[in-house]
Amino acid sequence: MRTLAQFEASRRNGAASRGPATPEGKAASSQNAVKHALPAVALAKERLRVRDLQLSPEEENDYLELYDSYMLHYTPDTPLEAHLARKCATAEFLLARAQAIQHTLVDLQASASLDDLHQAFPGIDSTGALAGGFQTLNDRSTSFRNMDAHQSRLLRELSHYLERLEKLRRKRPEKEPHQANEPETSPEPEVSL
Repeated sequence: MRTLAQFEASRRNGAASRGPATPEGKAASSQNAVKHALPAVALAKERLRVRDLQLSPEEENDYLELYDSYMLHYTPDTPLEAHLARKCATAEFLLARAQAIQHTLVDLQASASLDDLHQAFPGIDSTGALAGGFQTLNDRSTSFRNMDAHQSRLLRELSHYLERLEKLRRKRPEKEPHQANEPETSPEPEVSL
């Protein structure tokens, strides 16, 4: 798990980034649409939307992979379906990030309280230190409860978007399955003599 310092360093580095500068970097970047299986225009639009999330470059790639997986799984037919798939990817990504932040808060508090815990409880193990960090955060800080509320909201949003997306998919007209090994055939035109 990344530390808070690593997270902040990534954020600062990402904010300073202006994209690839070398020909090799530009060539690699030009293949992102292939990597993410999205048309270049759709990927470019999504990259612009991602900027609003204020992600580090590593997080941006993780988000785009998650976004791509939603788009591939749901194969949206309408702008509404695409919007809901994007909202699902965003909510799931932010939920995972909130969970990581909450775990980091406990880890940091456990580390800060370790000397006190060892004095009060000689031989305390790492689970005990984490429990002590959790207890301290819960008793003395609103940050942990705020993260809980934030995660609950994101989970409700994700569930809501998934439910709407699945409902729309069920309403889609059935498509004829096409066998990969058989050529598509069209009906023969009727010829009248």
